[in-house]
Amino acid sequence: MHKLSQKIADVFSRHSSDGVTLGQLLDTMGKQGAGFLLALLALPLLVPLPPGMGSPVAILLLVWSFQRLLGVGVPWCPEFLRSKRLPAQVVEKLTSRGIPLIQRLERQSSRNGPQMSETAVKAACLVVIIMSMLIILPTPFLNPFFAFVILLLGVSMTSANIRLFAAGIIVGTVTVLLLLSVLFAAASEGENFIKEKDGASRGWTNALRG
Repeated sequence: MHKLSQKIADVFSRHSSDGVTLGQLLDTMGKQGAGFLLALLALPLLVPLPPGMGSPVAILLLVWSFQRLLGVGVPWCPEFLRSKRLPAQVVEKLTSRGIPLIQRLERQSSRNGPQMSETAVKAACLVVIIMSMLIILPTPFLNPFFAFVILLLGVSMTSANIRLFAAGIIVGTVTVLLLLSVLFAAASEGENFIKEKDGASRGWTNALRG
C-alpha cells in the first residue's frame, strides 16, 4: 500500500497547474479509511487559505467525523463542497510544506501497531469534531494549530501508531480545556466589570441625591 504522503503528492502533481478540487482529493482516499481522509482534509488548513476556503473544509471534516462517529463507513460530501477548488498557489504551498510534514510524521510511525480499535477511532473523531468547530469559528490565527491536531490523529489512524494517537488526543483535550478556561476567565471579568460599573453608577446617584 502506498504511503499517505505519496498518494497526496501524486494527486497534487496531477493538478498542480489549475488547482485541485475537494472532490479530486476525496477520490484519492481509496481504502485507507477515516485516517487518510482526516489527514487529507487537514492538510489545506495548515497554510493560509483565501477567504471562505477554510470553512468548507472544516465543515466537511465535521460532517464526516460525525458520520464516522455514528459508524458510517462511506464518506458523504455535498456537490457544492466537492466542486470547491484549491488554487494552484495553495497546492504549491501544500506540496512544499505539507507533504514534508506528513513524511516526518510517517517516519515517527515506521513501526505500525495493530489496527486501532473502534473505540479509539471514535475518540479521535470526537476530538476532530471539536477541532473542526473551532476552525469554523472566527479564529484564523489558531486554525493551523487545530488542523495540526487533526493531522496527527489522521496519520496515527492510518499507521496505527499509538504514540501519535495519544499525542493528538492529549493536545486536543488540553486545547479545549485552555480555551474553556480563557472563556470562563473572560466571562468572570465581564461580570465583575458590570458589577463595578453598576456599583459606581449607584454611588454617583446617591451622591447627587445627597
